[in-house]
Amino acid sequence: VDAICERLDRLPLAIELAAARIGVLPPRALLARLEQSLDLLRGGPRDAPPRQRDMRQAIAWSHNLLTVSDQALFRRLGIFVGGFTLEAARAVMDGNIDALDGVSALVTASLVKPIDGAGDEPRFTMLETIREYALERLTASENEWSIRQAHARYIVTLAEGVWELPDGPVTEAGMRRMLLEIGNIRLALGWSLHHEPDTALQLAGALADHWVMYGSYTEGRDWVERALQAAPQAPCRYRARALLTAGWLAMDQGDLDLADACLAEAVTRARKAPDEKLLIMSLGIHGLVALKGNALERARQLFEEERTCAVGGEPLHRAIATAHLGQVAMARGDLAVAQDLFEEALAIHQAGSGPTGVAFGHLYLGQVNLARGNHARAAAFFQEAWTRFANLRGLGGVVRAVEGLAGAVVTSQPDQAARLLGAAAAQREVGGWLRDQLEAPVYEKTAAMTWHALGEQAYDAAWNAGRLMTREELRAGIDALVATFAEPPALSAPEGNMTHGLSPRELEVLRLLVEGHSNRAIGDTLSLSGRTVENHVTHILAKLGLESRTAAATYAIRHGLA
Repeated sequence: VDAICERLDRLPLAIELAAARIGVLPPRALLARLEQSLDLLRGGPRDAPPRQRDMRQAIAWSHNLLTVSDQALFRRLGIFVGGFTLEAARAVMDGNIDALDGVSALVTASLVKPIDGAGDEPRFTMLETIREYALERLTASENEWSIRQAHARYIVTLAEGVWELPDGPVTEAGMRRMLLEIGNIRLALGWSLHHEPDTALQLAGALADHWVMYGSYTEGRDWVERALQAAPQAPCRYRARALLTAGWLAMDQGDLDLADACLAEAVTRARKAPDEKLLIMSLGIHGLVALKGNALERARQLFEEERTCAVGGEPLHRAIATAHLGQVAMARGDLAVAQDLFEEALAIHQAGSGPTGVAFGHLYLGQVNLARGNHARAAAFFQEAWTRFANLRGLGGVVRAVEGLAGAVVTSQPDQAARLLGAAAAQREVGGWLRDQLEAPVYEKTAAMTWHALGEQAYDAAWNAGRLMTREELRAGIDALVATFAEPPALSAPEGNMTHGLSPRELEVLRLLVEGHSNRAIGDTLSLSGRTVENHVTHILAKLGLESRTAAATYAIRHGLA
């Protein structure tokens, strides 16, 4: 009954007219027939005025009070699914009509209503029953085809606008706005596939970040693969971008063979297309496919070319390419090199490439610190990553951070690790997030260690308790867990040796380390090679009897060395 009322926009007259059918149609049967609700919503009391006996006549009564130009705008706005902006209204209306005046008239007539938009941009929608009437009028008009074409091209313009934005916070805001247009995106793709396949291919590819960012892997693959098949002669740039999208989505769903084929062709075509972002992204995602397939040298070559192309371009691209090389180093077991690269990438992100990059930067540093056995430091990074991902709608990084934190606490608190694994499993089911092949071995090791530490019964109980945790309970649990890691103990300075046995050069390195610089940044500042800086850091840790860079930074601050 509630679903029926929702479908009828909770309009009293519509509900009364639907209720009149209940003697013949039980609620579930009635709901199933409400796809075309106006045909069903008639037959009210015969002594009532016509507009109170038939929902179509009720809407028609309001419609007929409009001017001719407002009627034209009304039926055209019926094309939008899930709402529209004033800009969208202008895209489908006659140039002789002022969008603000026209929409205002429809709001006054209660045929359109304001809803929440993105930021300060006003947004409007029609109730579904009213929109159904508007579409009937549009279909009966002589220009339905041109309105649908204008609608599709407007959505393409929006998607292209987001693709062309400088990567960073502005782009992320644009993608969040596109979330409001998902109904219009689907409508535009469906219409274009049958009438303008090149437009469908252009749109499906321009939404690459959207499909991946918000976990729409299966839907995105379906649209882009259908568009690739329907538009074999589309412009090179459109096909390259669609192939990038298809390969990216296939990779995230574990289909590495298809991903490799799509991305190899995407890279070839992208070299011919005047789109720097397209080439950089194609190289990067193709490198990830090689990395996931354990072709480490091939991955390194692709990532090196990606970073070379990104030099002088968007900071986000340079940061991503640097982090990609860090992933190769980590896969090879070069954990110190990997940490340096991840720190460098995070520094670029923090300089202004956007909150998503900063969140991933903390995630990668959590992973490499976990691999190096620095559990306290790893836990802190995973906590920060989780907090940042939790503020970003639709990102699967929240799950990866929770599973990473489970790995950091499994040896000290296996019961809490099991709860975290259960919470992560529940989130994966809800979001449809697949586990990254690169992270599967660490996850499986964490799960096995937890199970052996607790035993089957205790493990199952803790895991199931984790599945039931609310987001607030999970946040509180993560904060409490990270707080249990004590800071490294301070060491007393030897009498008469205020430098604690460190050479002048080592003191310089230590002070830059305290400021958060990576080995590479320290080397640039002191004109040293990365290997030399790494040796200095190793000697500093050995002389101070410490195990991590974080511990060294804490020690330096406590003892006045920085």
